Amino acid sequence: MPPGRLFWRHQEDITLAKKHLNGMTERIRIEELIADLRSGTLEVRRAATAKLGASGKEAVEPLIAVMQTGDSDLRWYAANALVLIGSPAIEPLLAKAARQQAEAWRVELAQL
Repeated sequence: MPPGRLFWRHQEDITLAKKHLNGMTERIRIEELIADLRSGTLEVRRAATAKLGASGKEAVEPLIAVMQTGDSDLRWYAANALVLIGSPAIEPLLAKAARQQAEAWRVELAQL
């Protein structure tokens, strides 16, 4: 293999590693922001909501999971972050709602 090819392969490996690391750090950042939603002060929760909203599609599934909690304040902040995300949140939200409706029907039919 020509020496130049080794250099480019090395550069490709570095690029892939950076993408992987960025993905990991983004997930960690989202988890930390959700932790702020759970227990932060009012100002911290508002800032976390805005940052999660700006995170885009990566934050959708974790925010939908937060919507399943019993804490109405937490659900409110998560819902606001999903509104800020906009269109990328619609399809996953509709899919979750459809699954929940199907589960509710199954439970209702089982009780008959």
